[in-house]
Amino acid sequence: MMKWKKWRNHYITFLANLFVFIGFSINAILLREINPIDNSRVALSSEIMIITALIGGLLGIAFIGFDIKFFIKDFFYQKFHYDKKYTRMYIGGISVYLFNIILGMLFVVLSVYFYRQADLTNANSVVTNFTITRNLIYISIGITSAITIVNFVIIRLARLFIEQTLDKRKNNTDENLKPVNSDDKSVIISFDQNNNLVKEQPVGQKDDQKPSGGLSEL
Repeated sequence: MMKWKKWRNHYITFLANLFVFIGFSINAILLREINPIDNSRVALSSEIMIITALIGGLLGIAFIGFDIKFFIKDFFYQKFHYDKKYTRMYIGGISVYLFNIILGMLFVVLSVYFYRQADLTNANSVVTNFTITRNLIYISIGITSAITIVNFVIIRLARLFIEQTLDKRKNNTDENLKPVNSDDKSVIISFDQNNNLVKEQPVGQKDDQKPSGGLSEL
């Protein structure tokens, strides 16, 4: 059970981002197949680029959903034992992840739009629109790749900080530890009838003088 928990904590977020990266990166290969200038190209519809990016995004969202589920399972009932800023940090990472997919899909849809707007009877229009399409696809790959790294780091750090805080609490290794050389022995202070200090000694220290039963006063 512990091995499974450790595995999912480390790799579910990684796989979620990997699917997004692959889904958008495949479009770089598909560009060669839909190139209208290349006569040896395969007859593919430009909408295939939207489908591949969408599949990668949906697979990634599914894995992020698992990560959220396990985050709630692992930390929800301990939310009062760590700083809330780490929860906000985790939510921020999830938000960046979803924004990344939406932004990437926007560039892909725009690239397909410009591709289909080309006038096939005009060579200059075909070349120009395909160049715009290619640039938009490369931009979508670059942006999603960069943001993927950012949100992965944010999510992993949020989990790491929470786990460290809970471990410190469990092992009593908080910053408020007692100094090594501190003296925590309790002291008894006695006063005589005139409120004069008689002696002070730590608890547990035995008095070497044996009781005399009051005979010493005679």
